[in-house]
Amino acid sequence: APIDTHRKVTLGLKIVSADKKAHRQVQVVVSRPGCPDGNFYFEGRCMSYCPTLYYKQQFNWRCGMCNRNCEYCQCWANCTRCRRNTELQTYELQADGTCQGIRVHAYKVYYEVAKILGLSCAILIGLYVFSCSAWLCWRGCCPSRSGTKQSKARSGYAEEE
Repeated sequence: APIDTHRKVTLGLKIVSADKKAHRQVQVVVSRPGCPDGNFYFEGRCMSYCPTLYYKQQFNWRCGMCNRNCEYCQCWANCTRCRRNTELQTYELQADGTCQGIRVHAYKVYYEVAKILGLSCAILIGLYVFSCSAWLCWRGCCPSRSGTKQSKARSGYAEEE
């Protein structure tokens, strides 16, 4: 486990031979200096502030993680602002300083997907109707320009050869 800042830990090791006749004791002292005054230790760095989801622990000059669903807090058990709401969860600050996550509606995701699919279908149908209308208008306004005998025969101006 990592050692807190401003701490010293002494590890004692006792080494015994296989025949139990010889032994030796070794002590290892591990210490960690602290961050400069006013700075807090967070993920291997000394920082003047603690990031979102963390709070300043004055007793050991570290950034401590806030309680579950809490975005800003003064200590682990005292949340000042809950996490932002998502599509599936809303978060409410409780009287005891914790944040409760409340599931929106079990089928809200399916409702949103159905809404998007319905809108997409409506757009595609609208494009189809517009394309067909434009084609029919073009067909009705501009007679065939093929110039074949068949089209001339229909119009009654067929030439005899």
